[in-house]
Amino acid sequence: MKLKLHLAAFAAAGLGAAAVLCLGACGRQAATEADNLSFKRVNTGVVYRLVGSAKDYDTSSDLSFECKADLLMPVAIYGHDVSALRDSIMKFAFDTVAPDHSVAIKDIFRHNVSSLGYAVADTAVADSSYDGLCSVTGSVESLTAKVLSYGVTASSYIPRAAHGMYTTFYINYDAVSGKVFTVGDLFTKDGLEKLPETLKSAAADMRGFIGPTEIDGIPHGGNFCISADGDIVFVYQPYEVASYAQGEIRIPIAPYVLSSYLTEYGTRILLGAD
Repeated sequence: MKLKLHLAAFAAAGLGAAAVLCLGACGRQAATEADNLSFKRVNTGVVYRLVGSAKDYDTSSDLSFECKADLLMPVAIYGHDVSALRDSIMKFAFDTVAPDHSVAIKDIFRHNVSSLGYAVADTAVADSSYDGLCSVTGSVESLTAKVLSYGVTASSYIPRAAHGMYTTFYINYDAVSGKVFTVGDLFTKDGLEKLPETLKSAAADMRGFIGPTEIDGIPHGGNFCISADGDIVFVYQPYEVASYAQGEIRIPIAPYVLSSYLTEYGTRILLGAD
């Protein structure tokens, strides 16, 4: 199977057109066979009944809770062993690592729903009017010649809550050497200490369209992705540095602005230096 047959999967996962085009233009002579760049979709869902909840919520029937997952899981990336990347995705999404993803996902969903304090039973809701929801999606955020950034979004709504909640975390993969890397790999210790002031200043310049923020550190967990343009984008979750209404706060920084903060590895990844 040729690489072009996989482009539909990227489009379905929300990969930008510029990044998709990069698949045929990022200079890899052997990137025409499926085993160099391929993904599979992990799509599973279940609906649970919260046994005995009708009495507590004063409803005519027990509450229902829908859980669903839809992830584009890497199979092969330019001949590298991608098991560490798959494990990272599962760890971020479900706090577990398992060879059979669908079984593990259903086990985690059942455990999470039962943590609401009720026994759970499989059920079906004819009109899809669920009282609670948890959803996990995973897809490629961007793909360049050197880096694949993968986003995992978890959303949930607890019955009778004022609103739902969501988080998006990113896993960044070195497509040249075949390794997952973190913010600590890119920045020196001194650079990490200075980075919050740079982010605070950049957020102040963006105040007109992101609103007021209270940034005093890097995002929780060192959360960032690399954009298709090569910027490093620091991503704060709702409530982390701003109000819920402002959503997630994304602060893109051009790599050259941070050049004095970078490790040798970070310079190679972000600035293209050998």
